[in-house]
Amino acid sequence: VGMSLLHEFERDGIHLPQDKKEQVKYLQTRAQTLEAQIMAAPTKTSRVKLEDLNFHSLSSSAQSVFAHVGRLDRLRGHIDVPTDASAINTLLTILPTSSERKLLFTQMYKPSQQDAAVLEELIAVRRTLANELGHASYAHLTTSYKMAKSPERVQSFIDTLRDSVRDVVKV
Repeated sequence: VGMSLLHEFERDGIHLPQDKKEQVKYLQTRAQTLEAQIMAAPTKTSRVKLEDLNFHSLSSSAQSVFAHVGRLDRLRGHIDVPTDASAINTLLTILPTSSERKLLFTQMYKPSQQDAAVLEELIAVRRTLANELGHASYAHLTTSYKMAKSPERVQSFIDTLRDSVRDVVKV
């Protein structure tokens, strides 16, 4: 318990001068705010061209599902599809080819400019936080108090796992 508390205090910058502690607290709060913003982002829609999906070659029932789930604009040749999980799963199951499913999937998960800006700020805040606490990166910070201890050890574990599975799977 004592070591756990010590690690928590160190993550909060107990070893730093007061002005640095305040900076760490601000960065932690800012990171939490940005993380919450990402998680609470409203469901957005992605615009997909009908021709890219070979929409007109889909069965009429598949076209009806698309029209029901998304906002179909035949005149302009696109569909606005909500990016929530149930809509994605429904639409992915009715597309006949893997290339069409891949296209829809990548279009639906493409971040908006606002999402990308929030993610970029979060990355910068996390990097600064890690540096303030004496770590080379956020990955070093987050792994330093865990069993892995470093990103390098995590990568080594992944490499070992991949190599052991490769022999069985014959990739």
